[in-house]
Amino acid sequence: MPYSNRIAHARVQVGGDIMALTPHPDVAPHTLHGNAHALPWQLESHGGDRAVMVLDAPASAAWR
Repeated sequence: MPYSNRIAHARVQVGGDIMALTPHPDVAPHTLHGNAHALPWQLESHGGDRAVMVLDAPASAAWR
């Protein structure tokens, strides 16, 4: 999912485990903002001052 900025060296520690993420080609060897920007979002509803977007993001290799 989206996250702010980047994750250094595409590695994050969760508990005692190190998780390896897929580096983003523009900032390798780091990750950049998650992979949600490359997935198809759907407009659920909208109004004059708002829009609600939804994303069906099944498990993938990007989030091992």
